[in-house]
Amino acid sequence: MPVIWGLSISAYSFFASCAETVGRLLRLHGEFTAAEMLRRLTEREGDRAFVIRIARFNLSSMLDWGLLEFDTGSKRYRRGKLTAAHDPEILGWLAEGILLASDKTSMPQSQLFASNLFFPFDTKPIAATQLIGANPRLQVIRQSLNEEIVALSDSFTR
Repeated sequence: MPVIWGLSISAYSFFASCAETVGRLLRLHGEFTAAEMLRRLTEREGDRAFVIRIARFNLSSMLDWGLLEFDTGSKRYRRGKLTAAHDPEILGWLAEGILLASDKTSMPQSQLFASNLFFPFDTKPIAATQLIGANPRLQVIRQSLNEEIVALSDSFTR
């Protein structure tokens, strides 16, 4: 699942936008309706038929993968199964995917692992040295005494 997720969010920017919206709604409310998700997406992407149609397809994919559950009575979506992501290689892969999906070359480590795009995963804190050891396309830059920035290495850019 982590590989599919990382590829989907980094290669398909609209899927990443939908996933980020779903993650934010789950973090804020724990459940949501399709109308709530579509309203937030159309605020960001524009009110076009394409946005509504493809957002429903992306929501359906998340349901098929078991990341969301749908309650037919209340017509609300809830978080589905959480996938354990404790392996440094998997976390390095996902960190790279989130940087690419966010269209950023760097991000504070605390912000990276608090990203709404991590909603399908159960993660534990990991040392930055483990993260860069597992993914050579990442580097860590110390910003201050307690802030580490995870960045794409200079040799790897879009």
